[in-house]
Amino acid sequence: MDIIEAIKTRRSIRLFKSKTVPHTVIESILEDSRWSPSASNTQPWEILVLGGRVLADFKKRLDGAVKAQPNASPRGNPDIPYPEWLEPYKSRASDTRFRLSSRRVPSPDKLVQLNQPGPAYLYGAPAALIIYTDKSICPKAILDIGMLSQTISLAAMARGLGTCMMTYGVSHPEIIREMFGVAESKLIALCIAIGYPETEAETNTFERNREPVNDFTRWYGI
Repeated sequence: MDIIEAIKTRRSIRLFKSKTVPHTVIESILEDSRWSPSASNTQPWEILVLGGRVLADFKKRLDGAVKAQPNASPRGNPDIPYPEWLEPYKSRASDTRFRLSSRRVPSPDKLVQLNQPGPAYLYGAPAALIIYTDKSICPKAILDIGMLSQTISLAAMARGLGTCMMTYGVSHPEIIREMFGVAESKLIALCIAIGYPETEAETNTFERNREPVNDFTRWYGI
């Protein structure tokens, strides 16, 4: 796949097939992604790869933690706090929710009623990556985590896989610390759900929107 085509067609997958992603495939994705750029080549990332019964247990614990705080907004106590969305960001987020609803894509609560996996179950992804780093080099290291995450998503796409980069999956970092022994000195940054996408699902095909270049760009001397 051409790299420009991959950039333009990559999207967040919200419904995955149950088909298992082989260990060797994920390892090859990470092998390519380790060449992602980072400040002074510091490579400040660490990754947990979850699958099988371990991932199933994690999903159940995450779902239980979310249900224990049904009215919490934002959910959980993530290491990277959720911001209060002001304009124009609030409107952009609302537009995405409208596009989902206009295609009759079920809400997270409705997904549960329909026995379909919602965000706490990582939309049914058979594998997940938890990315974290040292708190001592944040917030700068978060920039590197972002570049790595995009590289992982594109490398996955090249292999016929889809991803969803989710803060929801790390909204309760205490679960991750308990299950996998991640130290308090680490900042748990992001969860990437990964698997084979249900390509015909409306939740994976609704029309997306992006702002025109000149709406966010100021040109000087070029």
